[in-house]
Amino acid sequence: MALGNDFALDDLSFGTNGASVTAYIYPAVEIDWTSQTNVNYQVQYSTALNTNVWINFGGPVTGTGATQAAFDSIRGRPQRFYRIQTLP
Repeated sequence: MALGNDFALDDLSFGTNGASVTAYIYPAVEIDWTSQTNVNYQVQYSTALNTNVWINFGGPVTGTGATQAAFDSIRGRPQRFYRIQTLP
């Protein structure tokens, strides 16, 4: 994951000939991990660390030996904690 000064624009509107297109950029979190080839991973989240309740985020991801990534919108959501599980 690269760190630095990221430039972002939000709530842009463009119009031509009476048509209008609106683009939104949502706050999101990116979860990156280095995967092993043909290993299956499951990204999970929890809204509290004092419970052992983890919810699958999407389906399993098969490793490619490269960096894998998952993205989650955080707009209007409570705090979330993430973990990556290897599947049998």
